[in-house]
Amino acid sequence: MKNTEFKLVFFDFDQTIINSGVGFSAAYKKLAEKFESILKIQGLQLDSEVILNKILTKDKEFNKNKIYDRDLWWNPILKEFNVKQELSQDKIKRLTETYWNTVIEYTEPYPDTFEILDYLKDKYKLALISDTDGLKGMKKIRIQKSNIAQYFDYIIVPGDDTKSVKPDPEPFLRIAKQAKVKPSKKECLMIGDKPFTDIKGAKNAGFTTVLIHRADWNVDPVPDYLIKELRELKEIL
Repeated sequence: MKNTEFKLVFFDFDQTIINSGVGFSAAYKKLAEKFESILKIQGLQLDSEVILNKILTKDKEFNKNKIYDRDLWWNPILKEFNVKQELSQDKIKRLTETYWNTVIEYTEPYPDTFEILDYLKDKYKLALISDTDGLKGMKKIRIQKSNIAQYFDYIIVPGDDTKSVKPDPEPFLRIAKQAKVKPSKKECLMIGDKPFTDIKGAKNAGFTTVLIHRADWNVDPVPDYLIKELRELKEIL
């Protein structure tokens, strides 16, 4: 049943309205090849596919722990292969640069992203709330390159624009205050793909929540609505 009382609709960015998984996958494959070369220097002969699987496992761990600075990822991944010598800061920076350039190159909107944004833009105030990428300014660069920024009345990057990241309610409440909308289940709706940041943060702020199923996280909290495609929002809004 549609709720006609909503005034402010929030969206997450990665894996919610932008299929950054394609970009992340391409970046991880490129990094797996680079790690293969690094490990070979250390005397370890490992297939890039084995390395890729380890990177993907660590990615989930880093995300759950809200460690977004990719500079902090590469040495812990190497340690998974019992490599004791750490990478220099210069090599770390080069790996991070390769990572983000590849993500930007391959990232694309979902097939129904613009369809749903066009449907909503004249009906509600729209806000985009997406945590920092760990490299200040990178998330807003990616948002601008995605060609979706013009749809949003408010854009906030927790961790860059605020001290706290999701699930802290601060960034959600800041936007509601700017929009002069009551932070309540009746007036605010959040759509995101991660229960432990998007859904939990919005619930902490008092919002109605929609989880779009992009991956099996198997964690709480339970959203008010569960969808598989963005166009299903037309049944709610």
